[in-house]
Amino acid sequence: MTASPTSPTSASETPSERAATPRLEPGLLDAAGHRRSPATMPGYHYGRAPRNKGLRYPADPPTIDEIIAVMRAAGDRADGHRLRALIVLLWRAGLRISEALGLAETDLDQQRGRVSPTK
Repeated sequence: MTASPTSPTSASETPSERAATPRLEPGLLDAAGHRRSPATMPGYHYGRAPRNKGLRYPADPPTIDEIIAVMRAAGDRADGHRLRALIVLLWRAGLRISEALGLAETDLDQQRGRVSPTK
């Protein structure tokens, strides 16, 4: 009895071809039958330090010229004015984006010219 050409032990395959054909474990296939990376399996990274552990990256804030260029590119329509105001708040007041977007009128002190976001 000969094996069919589609079976893994086909008579037409040489031993080197059989060795080169990857054998997938059942857990390495997703629900659609596509191959999954072993790195997505639980426990794959256990005991390994992250590749970027201990590396420090220097701060790279934009220059004044870059900020002004972005503000000029915002345009002169209402949305451009709003974007420029947001950039000024982020830059000059040192706010995070979530703090700037979460501001209310009560956070603005017009007499002192101060912005104080609530937590």
